Amino acid sequence: MSERNGRPLLQLVRGRNDEHHIGKVRLSIFSPKNAPPCDALVLEEDIWQILAAGPDFSPCTEHPIRIWTELLDTKPLPAGTIMLREGVPLILIAVVYDFDEVPCCRSRWISAALTEIYRICRERHIHSLLLPLPGVRHGRISLRKSLRLVIRTLKHGNKDGLRRVMLACTSEDEEKTVEHLLAAETELWSRARK
Repeated sequence: MSERNGRPLLQLVRGRNDEHHIGKVRLSIFSPKNAPPCDALVLEEDIWQILAAGPDFSPCTEHPIRIWTELLDTKPLPAGTIMLREGVPLILIAVVYDFDEVPCCRSRWISAALTEIYRICRERHIHSLLLPLPGVRHGRISLRKSLRLVIRTLKHGNKDGLRRVMLACTSEDEEKTVEHLLAAETELWSRARK
C-alpha cells in the first residue's frame, strides 16, 4: 500500500454492515456522505420550497414588478406530495413541512409522502433508496416515530418494489440510536409474522 505524506491512500468508509429486514426489503444505516450508490434519493422540502433555496444570493436581472407578479401567482405545494427531479439517481423531493402551521410537520404528511415515494419506486422499478428519517431534522418528529412511519408504510405500500432502503443519519449518535431502534422494530415485526 502506497503512502502520501505518511498517510495511507486508502480511506475507511464508515457504514453499518448490519442489515435488518422487513419482508424482502433490507434496511441499513449510513451517513449521507458514505452511502453506497442508489437508484433514488429523497430530499425534504416545505410547501413554499424555502429549504431548497439555500443561502446563495445572486443579483436579479428581472424587473421588480415582474418578480412581484410572479410571487402573487405562486401557490404552496400540498403537504405530503412528491416532486421528481430526473437524473441518476432520481431525486424525490418530499414536501413534509409547512412552517405556517404548528406543528410544522405531521405524521399524516409523512405517511402520504412515503406512500407516494414507494408507489413511484414500484412504477419506475427502483430497487434502492437513500432516505433521511422524515420530519426529524426540522419538524421535531422523534427518531422512533419517524422510523415507525417508514416501516409501517413500507410494510403496506411496497408490493414488489424496493429491495433496499438506506436510512441517512446525520451524526454518529443518531446512527447508534437509529440502529438500536431499527433492531427493536424489526424484531417486533419478525415476532408478529410468526
